[in-house]
Amino acid sequence: MEKDVLREDALRVRTLLRDVLHTQAQAHLTRLGSMTNRTYRADLPDGRAVIVRLPGDGTQEMIDRAAEKTSTMFANRLGLDAPLLFFGTNGEKVTTCIPDAVTMSPETMRTSERIRQAATMLRTLHSCGEDVGIDFDVFKLAELYESVAVRHGVSLFTDFSATKREVLRILHEQKTEKQETRAFCHNDPIYANWLLDPDGKLYLVDWEYAGMNDPMWDLADLSIESDFLPDHDELLLTVYLQHAPDRKTMQRFIANKIFVDYLWSLWAKAREPFEGDWVKEYGLTRFVRMQRQIIAYRQHRL
Repeated sequence: MEKDVLREDALRVRTLLRDVLHTQAQAHLTRLGSMTNRTYRADLPDGRAVIVRLPGDGTQEMIDRAAEKTSTMFANRLGLDAPLLFFGTNGEKVTTCIPDAVTMSPETMRTSERIRQAATMLRTLHSCGEDVGIDFDVFKLAELYESVAVRHGVSLFTDFSATKREVLRILHEQKTEKQETRAFCHNDPIYANWLLDPDGKLYLVDWEYAGMNDPMWDLADLSIESDFLPDHDELLLTVYLQHAPDRKTMQRFIANKIFVDYLWSLWAKAREPFEGDWVKEYGLTRFVRMQRQIIAYRQHRL
């Protein structure tokens, strides 16, 4: 089956290269890592290289591609993403390949220089003042992912109902504190979505989930995905805020860590029918970590 999928992908990539780059030349394709889609680097005989993203199976239930296109084009205008060459209505995308770019890892994202760069870029994004007209509603998405999982007969986590009630209580508390603001956010700044070019410029790619959200979400997501320690979190927040975080800000930060793992653990459940065993373990890891963060949040309130 994998060979058949790759063969079909190769035909589709060739068609996209013909239509977008106006070339019939045979490109050398390299499969790149992706949790949701099928992504390829296409190297042409004339030395040009592009990245071609084909939407993953089942993503039409979970991702608004028109919204993603709007966000991607805006990120291009801000200079945060690699130049966009094509975005199709079904989510097919062709972008310029950043020469010799290195994909970040948790280890490389945890350096002081990268944390400072990422914090500054996120501040630029969040303070741009634009409303892209796309709402990233975390809990509406969580309900969607939960319903997709249930529709496909996937069992939810042990203690899910009780944990869900606790997460919703924390959400209510944060709203009562009037801590939340709305800004244009990436919403999935996992380390693999950060690319570093040879000149030291950092790029933030893959805007599938971008939209208006609490900007603290992006900071919490970056921290979780790169396994930041408390000192890393302190630096991230201090550079981003341009001052040391106060107690309420730290509480909001921890709350968003909870919301991040809540959403993506349910995303994993929705992807189980398409991805197999690895995503089941991925979701469980996030769910267990979220339960630990709930304890940390309650302790922080004391």
